[in-house]
Amino acid sequence: MTLLKEGALRQIWLSEYLYDLSASGKNGTLRFEQDSLIKVLYLSESCVAYASSNAETDRLGEVLIRSGKLTREELTLASSKLEGNKTLGKQLIEMGFVRPEELLEGAKAQVEGIAVSLFSWGEASFSWMEGKLPDGLVNLKLPMGRLILAGVMSLTDRQEIMAKLGGESAVYNFSADFMERYESMHLPESADAVVAGIDGKRSVSQLAKLGKGGEFEACQVLYFCKSCRLLESLSPAQPKEEKEAKTVEDFARSEEHTSEL
Repeated sequence: MTLLKEGALRQIWLSEYLYDLSASGKNGTLRFEQDSLIKVLYLSESCVAYASSNAETDRLGEVLIRSGKLTREELTLASSKLEGNKTLGKQLIEMGFVRPEELLEGAKAQVEGIAVSLFSWGEASFSWMEGKLPDGLVNLKLPMGRLILAGVMSLTDRQEIMAKLGGESAVYNFSADFMERYESMHLPESADAVVAGIDGKRSVSQLAKLGKGGEFEACQVLYFCKSCRLLESLSPAQPKEEKEAKTVEDFARSEEHTSEL
């Protein structure tokens, strides 16, 4: 599969692009730019190793404050005592403001937040550069599926989701390796009822009605499964009346052609 190395974000479906890139198993950096904002995902062995952003709200200290693990005063004090190459995280631990496990969870939340924010970007550009990751980069080994799920579940535009699914009449069936990969995706329990209804006959609109978390969540689940190649698109069955109309039309055309001969 050939993936675009650069372009406008509108040229791709982000969730599908991220999955295909991770499935390739390549290491490298995926950079996104929107005006003065720059966000980067670092990929390693099908996972997201880390992420960076120049947005103030994406900084680790801000993430820890929002989660209630750190106060603004503690962050200011720790930042003022930074020296040499010491990281903020190490400084926070040494000063007893956060525990190592809290820092790790904060770093994971930071990366997830950066990745999810990309799903709401409109006009932006992206570029992929394969190669060795920067020396000293922390590798959190976050499964790409986890980040794609969070990103898809953050989408709020029903029309957008429907367009990505191919419309309400679109029909799907399981991919050949569905069973061995589905469990590892950690979807919400409410997704199971939707997935259980997939039979290669039910349409998207019919499957959406099976969702215990509501019809929109059901569509989000279906799009996530499609993005991760867990589902295969099938041509929806043609309504009987449409088939009959087409047959009559074809017959009339055939009669006209015969009379001309």
